[in-house]
Amino acid sequence: LEGAPLPLERVHTPLSDFGLYHVQLEPFFACAPTSIDELAALVRFAADRGLPLRARGGGHALHGGSVPATSELLV
Repeated sequence: LEGAPLPLERVHTPLSDFGLYHVQLEPFFACAPTSIDELAALVRFAADRGLPLRARGGGHALHGGSVPATSELLV
């Protein structure tokens, strides 16, 4: 993930959905853009590399939609 337009954090802490039905135990990368420009640059960066993005807000989904796969970048 070299050359990312903003810092990416390697997360080692398990992450789950609100209902604890889906848990990611493997490390994954995450970032938190603070502006629409940062988000746009991140989306371009990911698209250029074929890197899937996973959006997460409050993590209140019960179906695992906010839990990233190991190969995804959590935004």
